[in-house]
Amino acid sequence: IAVTAHQGRQGQKIVTVIYGKDTVELDPTGYVTINGDKKEFKNLDKESHFEIREEGAKEIKAVVYPHPDSLIMEIKNMHLFIKVQGSH
Repeated sequence: IAVTAHQGRQGQKIVTVIYGKDTVELDPTGYVTINGDKKEFKNLDKESHFEIREEGAKEIKAVVYPHPDSLIMEIKNMHLFIKVQGSH
């Protein structure tokens, strides 16, 4: 696993998580990019989330979901939570 952070064009913090073959970019302004596919969280309901699995597997490797003013990525087998907050 590798976790990097950089500042986005609008001054926000963007965190990139590389976990095995998967790359997840967390942008607290409302976007998440999973393996190059950018999705918008702003217009989704509070119960929405994205699950990351091995191809053809039932086991969930990681989950990305919104939290007020932030995004959270949970890596299941490591019990690791990564929270990217936009307010500070």
